[in-house]
Amino acid sequence: MRIAVIIPDYPPIIGGAEIFASEIYKRLSKNNEVHIITRLPTRGTFSRNNLAYVELPQHEKINENLHIHRVRYIDVADIRLLSSFLPIYKKTLQVIKDHNIDIIHSIMIYPAAIAGAMARNKLKKPHFFTEQGFLVDVIRNEKTITELYFGILKPFLRYAIRNADRIHSVSIGVDNKIKSLVPINKTIIIPNGVDTKKFLPGIKADIRQRYNIPEKNKIVVTISRLVHKNGIEYLIQALKIVSQKHPDTTFLIVGGGPLRDSLSNFSKELGLKNVIFTEHIPSEDTPKFLAASDIFTRPSLTEGFGISFVEAMSAGLAVIATDAIKDYNIINHLKTGLIVRSKDANGLAESLNLLLENESLRKKLGKAARKDALARFDWDSIASQLEYEMQRLLEQTKQKS
Repeated sequence: MRIAVIIPDYPPIIGGAEIFASEIYKRLSKNNEVHIITRLPTRGTFSRNNLAYVELPQHEKINENLHIHRVRYIDVADIRLLSSFLPIYKKTLQVIKDHNIDIIHSIMIYPAAIAGAMARNKLKKPHFFTEQGFLVDVIRNEKTITELYFGILKPFLRYAIRNADRIHSVSIGVDNKIKSLVPINKTIIIPNGVDTKKFLPGIKADIRQRYNIPEKNKIVVTISRLVHKNGIEYLIQALKIVSQKHPDTTFLIVGGGPLRDSLSNFSKELGLKNVIFTEHIPSEDTPKFLAASDIFTRPSLTEGFGISFVEAMSAGLAVIATDAIKDYNIINHLKTGLIVRSKDANGLAESLNLLLENESLRKKLGKAARKDALARFDWDSIASQLEYEMQRLLEQTKQKS
């Protein structure tokens, strides 16, 4: 297949969708020609993600089959998604024509799936749409994208859904949200994944030495973009409670994002001495942070899926999540992890204390989580499932024409 992939951002910008695209197309580009159409990150993009600026080319050939096409846009708050739409759409049309593309794969509903839907209708190419969670995420002021700007985007979102030939949701929550906007029967649910050969229990890690963490200390880690939807302020409140009972526990808050400074200041205001903010880390360091830790948590307010959870499971950690993912069939409460209510700092503190004080339970959950990750979330299997579904859609389209 020759595949045009549309996604707002792509590594080195990192989030769940970006990890998904990178992992899937690292694998699918072995046997398929892949062209990724994305935004050219500005200095502001790098700064918002706590990354050092790197000047990237507008076209980059990663290997014989994998190409990245980056488009310039106006990077200003409230218009950056809008301003990138037309350049992404134009580049998509150009790539489809220049490379005789067979199928369009859009990742994230806005602006990618809208551009994909328009390209589908103009050039008569099948459109495979993956929604990672933008529809369910709280974007700003406790509102989702369907609620922002007085709901003005809803017709465009519905257009994207109606003009996708197959819709891939990463969880039942995302699938339900799509069907609440447009009643359809063309969706499939395939979860996100993890590289189980890379995220391993007990791999060599220098994290304790790097941050001067005593060997006797237990380590609780969260790896997240520091944005509102990930609920890190509630984690910090919980850590205040936990540190009073377990002063020999170190808390690692790993990742960058726009709330980094305010969260760090909040931690200082609470007098927390054993919390370490690491800034953004290279993706190759993520397995090391997990391997060095004893417990993983992320008290999400909303989640489309949550790749960080399955990475922690693959690393054999006891995981604490919130009810934002309780219906997603990722964590089985008391079997492969613990589920607490979102926005409940006291409940999160109780679960952290339970695992810190009960080593046998902590190890039991971690071992079961690793086994589950191997069985259900390996990226090789996820990529194969997606390739099959795209090939099936392509064959169905050819039969109709």
